[in-house]
Amino acid sequence: QQQQQQQQQQQQQQQQQQQQQQQQQQQQGLTAVWTAWRKACSVTLALISSNFRLSAKSELKETQTAAAAAAAAAAAAQTAPDTRSKTAPVPFLPEQPAAPSAAPLKGTKQQQQQQQQQQQQHLRLQQQRQLQQHRLQQQPQQLQQLRATQKRNQKNQHHFQSTVKQQEQQQQQQQQQQQQQQQQQRCLPRISRLSLKFAASISSVQHKSAADRRKQQQQQLQDQQQQLLLQVQQQQLLVQDQQQQLLQDQQQQLLQEQQQQLLQDQQQQLLQDQLRQQNVHRSNTPTTNSSSSSNSSSSSSSSSSSSSSGSCC
Repeated sequence: QQQQQQQQQQQQQQQQQQQQQQQQQQQQGLTAVWTAWRKACSVTLALISSNFRLSAKSELKETQTAAAAAAAAAAAAQTAPDTRSKTAPVPFLPEQPAAPSAAPLKGTKQQQQQQQQQQQQHLRLQQQRQLQQHRLQQQPQQLQQLRATQKRNQKNQHHFQSTVKQQEQQQQQQQQQQQQQQQQQRCLPRISRLSLKFAASISSVQHKSAADRRKQQQQQLQDQQQQLLLQVQQQQLLVQDQQQQLLQDQQQQLLQEQQQQLLQDQQQQLLQDQLRQQNVHRSNTPTTNSSSSSNSSSSSSSSSSSSSSGSCC
């Protein structure tokens, strides 16, 4: 049984280790997916921002080159020799659109070529300006799209985090359920063994002989009798102790009474001795009636005071 229990414990430990490894692998996979997704989002945002920067730079370069070409053409037109005597030079109007059906130009071929070049440059500038305006109009839309993508990315991040949390909670619940099932599986054989042992013990108790039961009953009776005897003895000892205490109290009271009686006897003896001495003194000394009466009154007062003091004692 011990070997089986050890084997079961080893198997359970191996299962727990495998589960932990699986959980670690799942967590590593989730973290890898999360990092890859974040990297992809950051790369896309960087590409979008770089495209915006490149487009802005290219537009600036194109406008600069077009402006430089227009300035050069205007300078060349101004510096070119004017063979016409009466006609005035054609002014450079960059903002006015060129008419498609223009009138036939008068002058030499060089002037016509210069005018055509100026018109073409003017058209190019207009087209570039229109493109710039169109791009400027599209920039807020692109910014809105970028913000929308950022919001989507944030929502996706929250959703991903919530899904990860849900998966972790589900994994924890599954682990708890597995642990409960494992505990139940562990407890089932023990419960079955205990139930078998209990049934066997019940059957053995039921199949015991009546002699054993009688012996047990007799032993119980003897124990009860011994307990009763001990209780009776204890009560007797308590009664004896109480009686002894009462006797001691009575003896103390008697001693106190005897002492009081002795004190009273001694006081009376003293009084009698005093009276005798006074009588002897009277007989020895001749006195008048007044003195004798005063002595007798004093002796009576002294005797009364002594008797009162004795009674107080």
